[in-house]
Amino acid sequence: GDAFARETADETLAPDDPMTPDDEARACACLAAVVPTLAPGYAAVVRADLAGEPADALAQRLGVTRGALKVRRHRAHRQLRERLEQTCRTCAAHGCVDCTCLPSPSEP
Repeated sequence: GDAFARETADETLAPDDPMTPDDEARACACLAAVVPTLAPGYAAVVRADLAGEPADALAQRLGVTRGALKVRRHRAHRQLRERLEQTCRTCAAHGCVDCTCLPSPSEP
């Protein structure tokens, strides 16, 4: 029961096969399509995270404390995960490999 569930989850979280460039491109395209659907404040946080903006600079730019940014970042990531699960029909925690939001980079 529980041992099988843990074993299955571990296999899903650590796949033997690394992402291919096509898989990575598809995941990036899916992410790019989903971020604009987030609440504007959350989308700004996710974009800043993806761009590698330092937390102190982001907090200052948004006019919030570092603690408030931490809460906003958590909520933004949760909303992003939920949207990815809706869009990609698979658990974002285990990998977005069934994305249907955009065609594969190799498709016309």
